Amino acid sequence: MEEIDKIISDFRIQQQRFAYYIVAVNIACIAYCIDKSLDIRIELINLPLGASILLFAISTFLGLRFIKIVLSSYASDIDIKTIQKGVNPTLNELVVKFDRVHAYPEAQQFAMNTIIEVTKKKSRKATSAYSWMMRTLYIGILFFVTWRVLVAYDITFGITF
Repeated sequence: MEEIDKIISDFRIQQQRFAYYIVAVNIACIAYCIDKSLDIRIELINLPLGASILLFAISTFLGLRFIKIVLSSYASDIDIKTIQKGVNPTLNELVVKFDRVHAYPEAQQFAMNTIIEVTKKKSRKATSAYSWMMRTLYIGILFFVTWRVLVAYDITFGITF
């Protein structure tokens, strides 16, 4: 069981590193796009550039949201482990407070089920944030490349859009 926990932990660490990397890529893309847009006028041809900056910003937000959800899931993991070992201070306090020591196994199971349900919801949100982070990054790249092609076409043929 410890080997599986180690693999899961390693996977989470690598996934978080990748998310940080993607956030950094998004910020670099935003900076590059802004640098390229300093001396241009507001014209229809530059609309894809604005769209790409917006998409990179959305991707950055989703990446940070993903990281926040993953970090908060660590607290749930800690709660599950302490409940399993019978050393969760909140659960122990509630059982003693309501004088239900004999009902500890039921309270323990209820707490575990509740935390597992919350963890499943967090997992769905994290998966969604991660997939949309990647989609908006790729679409932002496509918009930026489209803008560069349109600008090259305009420079070559002198036709503005």
